[in-house]
Amino acid sequence: MHITLIDPLKDYRAHCVSETLGLMYVAAVLREAGHGVRIVATGLRPSADLSIDDVLDTDLVGITATSALFGNAVATLETIRMWRPDLPVVLGGAQATVCTEQSLNAGFDCAVLGEAERTIVELVENLDRDRMLETRGIAFLNDAGEVVKTPDQPLIEDLDSLPFPARDLYDYDAFRAAGGWEFGMMSSRGCPFRCTFCQPTLNMIFGRMRKRGPENVAQEMAQLQQTYDPPILYFKD
Repeated sequence: MHITLIDPLKDYRAHCVSETLGLMYVAAVLREAGHGVRIVATGLRPSADLSIDDVLDTDLVGITATSALFGNAVATLETIRMWRPDLPVVLGGAQATVCTEQSLNAGFDCAVLGEAERTIVELVENLDRDRMLETRGIAFLNDAGEVVKTPDQPLIEDLDSLPFPARDLYDYDAFRAAGGWEFGMMSSRGCPFRCTFCQPTLNMIFGRMRKRGPENVAQEMAQLQQTYDPPILYFKD
């Protein structure tokens, strides 16, 4: 199948310039499973807009959003609905997990909850069998407009089993031109601390603390250095 993944950030200069690392991980596992994938970062385009060509030949669209970018995600969804009303569009990222009902009421076909890599591969396989809503780790609205959450997707215990982010699908030339100079990595998921202002949300998104092996982290660092020569590596743990 062909999947388009969209980062709806419009103005990189108005935010901390950072790659869409989560979408790169999702793209990597989809590609590893044999699917065609593209990443669209609208904010890296001169027009900062989606193009009809981005969704013309795709089977599924996934949009990521924090709560701050939810309005952009909804606007992107409305544009896609004008072009292809029946195309499945799912929402992931923090907004989908933390504000699930709000996300679904905006018109997304389902919300991907928490860690996305296993869920998105299962979702695409189920979509191909016309059984998308049987996927673990998602939420959707039933015919009565009620939120239905499917059984949880198990956490990925071995983070080293994940492929490195699909950075080759991202426009790093435009990223640098927009002022991007911090190249992100994650050596773990979850958080060992218990800060009341963010820990409940982090638990919802990442679950408990898990770490990659040092050799695996070093290999990604070496690959980044060889391919992109970044001025700084920013660990987003």
